[in-house]
Amino acid sequence: ALWDKYENFAPKGFKVQVSNCKDEEFESRIWEMLLANRVIENGFELEKNDSDFRPDICVKNKDSKVWFECYLPTPGDDNNLLTENSVVNKDENIACCTSAIRKKCSPEKIKGKETQYFNWLSSEKFVKENETFILAINGKNLRRLAGNFDVISIAYSLVKEQYNFTDTMDLISTGFEYQPKIFKRNDKKRVIDKCFCDNKYSHLSGILYAKDWGPAPNNARPSYTYLPNLFAKNDLELDISSFFSVITRDDLLSIKEIRDSI
Repeated sequence: ALWDKYENFAPKGFKVQVSNCKDEEFESRIWEMLLANRVIENGFELEKNDSDFRPDICVKNKDSKVWFECYLPTPGDDNNLLTENSVVNKDENIACCTSAIRKKCSPEKIKGKETQYFNWLSSEKFVKENETFILAINGKNLRRLAGNFDVISIAYSLVKEQYNFTDTMDLISTGFEYQPKIFKRNDKKRVIDKCFCDNKYSHLSGILYAKDWGPAPNNARPSYTYLPNLFAKNDLELDISSFFSVITRDDLLSIKEIRDSI
């Protein structure tokens, strides 16, 4: 069972919190437990969580650590998220995720408020400057984010796939283009966030994105994709390719040229 594997590493009171929390928080804590189990099943050692004020999961890696902060967007996160009856808009779903990167991972205060990463770094106990830090997003509630290009869009300045064709409609190449603004339907504001293309996020080693919640049809395993930050100070050194799909650096080479141009 999931709890049997995670019990020795969970923060104190985790089981009670899960039993008493609201639906949105319940799903978020279950996502934390699901990811921890996936890591444990593949032979990695977790550090016991003795504090509710640190990232959710800590993997021991030789003399260093790999930190995972889990996040599960829900329809109550902000006014721009979709309700069950609204028209699906992929850009709004992407905006939800980029908002999470900003609110959770910015090393600077936002409107005078300290972000979680700001507090972790200030404490000098968690997520030290030379340690790997990953934001783990579960897209269970984001109905239009599925492919690798969607995951890339979350992290790299809302870049989008660009196709180039000949006059006879033969595909020449695919790539990305920078999309600095998106239109958010509810408040009619335009959002600009460079995310990984901004040096202030160089402490964020990458994003782990899960498309689904539980096992897929035919007992297939849930789909997890890891996207590295090309401009990170600390790369992920663990070999996770056996249990996560990894978007390679070669797949992202054109993004370096894009960043130089913005």
